[in-house]
Amino acid sequence: MMSDFPRRGSVRQRFNHVWDRYLAWGLANPLQYKALQQITVWAGLTEESKRAGLAPFMEIEKMAATAVAQHVFLDRPLEFIAATVSALADTTIQFMRRSPTQADTYRTAGFAMMWAAVSRKA
Repeated sequence: MMSDFPRRGSVRQRFNHVWDRYLAWGLANPLQYKALQQITVWAGLTEESKRAGLAPFMEIEKMAATAVAQHVFLDRPLEFIAATVSALADTTIQFMRRSPTQADTYRTAGFAMMWAAVSRKA
């Protein structure tokens, strides 16, 4: 997800990059995507495993924290923002799978809805 990441881009550009890459990964890897969904809700996951699994996403978490501090994102707990983004990404992936010919439309619409949900300026 982080290859070719636009580190000097705007918050919106950086989140759009992550959004596009996550959706592409979810579509290309349906079994791994399903496993990730199941793992994230499994009550038996240890804190150590959660930390290890989230390590690659630390840059994204820092980016979200900075966006909150800079008043780009709404002042909400990061866990709530992450859950909102995740739910909209999951919905978008489902619609992209159901209607592959409309995948680009759903990807773009999903990002617009996600951005409107977490940012101060839609």
